[in-house]
Amino acid sequence: MKRTQHRTILAAAVLALSALPSPGIPVAPNPKSLLKSKKVLVVEATNWNGDSHKVPKANALALLNKIKTEAGIATFTVADNVEAYTAADLAPYDIIVFNYVFNTQYAVGKPFETAFKAWLASGNRGWMGYHSSGANDVGEWPWYRDSVTVMRYHVHTVAAQPGKMNITTDAAIKALPVLQGMDASFTGTDEWYDFDLPPRAPAPALWADCKVTYYLDESTLATAPTRPMNPHPMSWIREDGKKNRFYYSAFVHSDQGSSSDFFHSALLRGLEYVAGYDTEVSVSSEGNSIRNQLNLAYVTGSRELRVDAEGHHMLEILSAQGKVLESQEGMGPRTYRPSAFTKAGVYYVRYKGEGVRYAQRILVY
Repeated sequence: MKRTQHRTILAAAVLALSALPSPGIPVAPNPKSLLKSKKVLVVEATNWNGDSHKVPKANALALLNKIKTEAGIATFTVADNVEAYTAADLAPYDIIVFNYVFNTQYAVGKPFETAFKAWLASGNRGWMGYHSSGANDVGEWPWYRDSVTVMRYHVHTVAAQPGKMNITTDAAIKALPVLQGMDASFTGTDEWYDFDLPPRAPAPALWADCKVTYYLDESTLATAPTRPMNPHPMSWIREDGKKNRFYYSAFVHSDQGSSSDFFHSALLRGLEYVAGYDTEVSVSSEGNSIRNQLNLAYVTGSRELRVDAEGHHMLEILSAQGKVLESQEGMGPRTYRPSAFTKAGVYYVRYKGEGVRYAQRILVY
């Protein structure tokens, strides 16, 4: 009897361990991230549904505080009862995080609703949410559902259960900094949210702009969802025309998962993404950087300028007296041959990119 009981306990322990998140090591902060220079506001929902999900929410906040130290975030504010926040209250912050859950009473019909919309309308902001912070049923706050999370949440149709997520197989997305060093998969217990997406329903208007970073492998679920999806997105990123960046993940639900190294890494990479990145070496001539020269940088030979940076940028050539001689605008790495450089002399090159801008005096000869 004792031996049978021992085997039963052992089997239960093995089963419980198998449902725990896969072990890993948190990723290191990306040195190109602009996160440490950003002001972050974390919105708490302290009275949300009593004590439901209390532990995962507290675990997520603890991870955010670790990231604050790791990344060296200068301004990191945690606040609740934000329904009275105005546009002036939100304006100083570059990033807003909805920690784990989100109360619609914070927004609909309250000053925060108008303030949050104005905050995003100003551009170059970052928003991050996870798990129930995006779980807005139809009618709760349609604008938030369709303009921020871009998810038409249906509800998980079965109880929380172990499952496995896999990183995207899209090579272009996989190469993005938001997935740098991230695990290829994550196994844990979660509420595997269902969304209304094709072929079941038309996709939200902005869904085409989203890049999915992780998918659920529904074949790993013991109980199949009643609304199967293939593929089944679990996290995604998006950037809009105002340079606002959004990061949303439907995980993590369990106490173990919300304190895991994987979730730690996901939150760090998500914050880095919504903060943006410094392109570091941006403009060069014949392979030599012209940025941050103390006095003069030199352009010779081909008299070309090479921009090595992702995203949108503007390049201006100015005379030594500060007159704009010509402007160039482009996307991603490009090589320019400024007509002004046909004449030797001293010029200024002014560069404006995503989160980076500077002017450099150069000598063309």
